[in-house]
Amino acid sequence: GHVPNHLAVLGSGDVDFRFLEIRFSGPAGAREAFERLVADIVGIVHPDVREIQANPGDWGIDAFVGDLGEDGEVHIWQSKYFINGFGSSQQGEVRNSYKSAQKAAAEHGYRIASWTLCIPCELDGPMLDWWNGWKKRTAKAGELTINLESGGQLRRRLQSRAGEDVRNFYFSPLFAIPSPEEVAEARGLEELVDEDRYDGA
Repeated sequence: GHVPNHLAVLGSGDVDFRFLEIRFSGPAGAREAFERLVADIVGIVHPDVREIQANPGDWGIDAFVGDLGEDGEVHIWQSKYFINGFGSSQQGEVRNSYKSAQKAAAEHGYRIASWTLCIPCELDGPMLDWWNGWKKRTAKAGELTINLESGGQLRRRLQSRAGEDVRNFYFSPLFAIPSPEEVAEARGLEELVDEDRYDGA
């Protein structure tokens, strides 16, 4: 049979979120991996966590627990791969994500019970001040809990015994590098579920 390439040794298995860019081929892959990673961390405590496929918008949700139906109640986790720190453009992104989440909730008739922002960096003093002010005003207006899980908190969750499997999956220094032949073989054709959906494309 075909012998897979040897495992590539990269990194130390340490939880450094920049490692996702090596492991998942660049910033775009790292961003997607970070969203899945957050859902997997949430899944340690809430096995019923679900993710939303962005199509075209994501309802301001990356992962959620609860019921998105009429009169349902949901807990939302929003991931932002802010790897180079948190500044004013990141503030804008946070506000927009929260607005999308509330807009979708109003349109579909469910209530957001909590909204948690997950980022791989830490906030400095002035940004922490901004966050605390925004969180207080926003939580009061929307009558919900707003939380921040920054890099250090996510890292500690991954370093706990419960987080071991998730940590090993994303940060293990050993992972297989597929050969070019394997990549070519794996690229099959995808059946379209409902072709009418693409009429306007």
